[in-house]
Amino acid sequence: MTERVNRKLKPLIAIYAQQRPNSWDNKIQKLAFAIRTAVNDKTGETPAFMMFGRDSRGPLDLLIGETTEEVQPTTSEHRQIQEYKKEFNQ
Repeated sequence: MTERVNRKLKPLIAIYAQQRPNSWDNKIQKLAFAIRTAVNDKTGETPAFMMFGRDSRGPLDLLIGETTEEVQPTTSEHRQIQEYKKEFNQ
């Protein structure tokens, strides 16, 4: 599936880059976000959900305050990271 997506995207990115040679690379992150948040016809899920187990939150989700049900990790690694973040912010 990835090969098929890449096969379609490469020519489109090439055309866009030819039309905007000085600024095309500024749009790559937006394009990547659009691809990651688009629902796949076959799976009915987004690539972000398939990879991370949850959908990505976009700017609109943050603005309107839509919350997602977050499962709090309880692993020792997660606790260690949280402690590191607290120390770093002090």
